[in-house]
Amino acid sequence: MHKKLTVVAGLILFIAQTATSGPLQNSFEYNETGEKFGAKEFSLDLYGLGATRNRENFADNDTIGLGAGVNYYFTRYFGASAETYIDDWDLPNHIDVSALARYPLEKYSLAPYVLAGFGRQFHDEPQWTAHFGGGAEFRLNPMTGVFIDVRGIFPEDSPNLALWRFGVRLRF
Repeated sequence: MHKKLTVVAGLILFIAQTATSGPLQNSFEYNETGEKFGAKEFSLDLYGLGATRNRENFADNDTIGLGAGVNYYFTRYFGASAETYIDDWDLPNHIDVSALARYPLEKYSLAPYVLAGFGRQFHDEPQWTAHFGGGAEFRLNPMTGVFIDVRGIFPEDSPNLALWRFGVRLRF
């Protein structure tokens, strides 16, 4: 666990250094003006996660990890996503697909959202999963946001778990 924390902390510091120097620096500046949430919007998520993990039916087996995902909003309010994450340094351990619904509050640069979908777990105990949850995204500018969400995951063969995600969303 200590080794994982060190790797995650190192990656976060690297991302922070990269974001505050060079051409990406402007991507993380707050801008109050302009429409920040639109239709036909494609974005990339890079995130850290924390999960209560009972995939192998052991108690007190919480984990942390890293993940990446893609999102596409067909309209200003409805979209879909796909993501994967690693928590045991085995890629991919899990792939999820979700339907998304958000309610943009442009005045506050905030968009609360809900999600529901299904996934497939490949390692530990291969199985199908269902999930639902919610969160919020805060847009710094039309191209960059930060988000946090939580979801309940309901596997077909092992105990239910909760997954927290927190990260950066980059719009293209």
